[in-house]
Amino acid sequence: MSESPVLSSSVRHPPFTALRAVEAAVRNRSYSAAARELQITHAAVSQAIKRLEIEFGLKLFERSGQVMEPSEIAVRMAQAYSEARNTIYRSLGDIIERPAPLRAVVSMPSDFGRFWFAPRIDALSRDLPGLTIEVRTGTTEGLAGDDEVDISLGMDRVDLADWSSEQVADIILFPVCSPDFHASQGGMRARHLPDLPLLAEKRWSWSTWLDAIGHKRARISHDFLFDDANVALDAAVRGHGVALAHIFHVEEHLRQGILVAPLRENVTMADRLYLSWRTAGDPRIAKLSSWLRRALNASASAATAFLPSR
Repeated sequence: MSESPVLSSSVRHPPFTALRAVEAAVRNRSYSAAARELQITHAAVSQAIKRLEIEFGLKLFERSGQVMEPSEIAVRMAQAYSEARNTIYRSLGDIIERPAPLRAVVSMPSDFGRFWFAPRIDALSRDLPGLTIEVRTGTTEGLAGDDEVDISLGMDRVDLADWSSEQVADIILFPVCSPDFHASQGGMRARHLPDLPLLAEKRWSWSTWLDAIGHKRARISHDFLFDDANVALDAAVRGHGVALAHIFHVEEHLRQGILVAPLRENVTMADRLYLSWRTAGDPRIAKLSSWLRRALNASASAATAFLPSR
């Protein structure tokens, strides 16, 4: 039976530093390799192991050519150190409380989800890592019975207990069209619009917009109304006419040059964009709301950059 080491009365604490050197030397079969791994000198490894050998009265390693062969006792020491280290790490993981990942449910209209939120997923992931976000498309009317929604973005203010709501932007409409359509008109002016194919969502009519810029009761020759902003903008991208849009729908289109804003004229509508969030629960919801608010404000401010100068 192999002899077991007996700790002398002078060893008052487990020699973890020396055992760490033994464990590295056992794995690497080399004092030099152990020293490189531990980022200490060869002499430090050799001296630590030598102290253990003297303390226990045992030979822990034998040189065999270029290799340091560990004894059975050295192997057992290395195993004991590894087990102790892993136990400490696991215990520390249990002791140190880590915040649970944040899962947030965000409600917004489908057109906002596609045109405004989706292009910002990378930025949101970079700025607020560790989020699990579920996007639900719909209206704020359904929130009263939905206890899972944490944040709402839309045209309606959420007036519910334990919720905060604020207006973050006006809805400002301006014309957009494809670059080819714009070029084909040879210098588009607002007075030309009634003679062109006009595309719009049903909630925002070209007649109202033209009245607001001074072309009251203009006679429109081609007016196409859609109940889905996706379809209206897709028609504009394909060059089928001039669409009425706001920056939260077309910012990415304008940045990529898929659409252009041919006119300076714009109209502030009665609609407002609201951001609402649940105030009870995880305080990190407020951080996500703040991120969305900053991003929405940045988009609103960017609108003027795409409108031509007068």
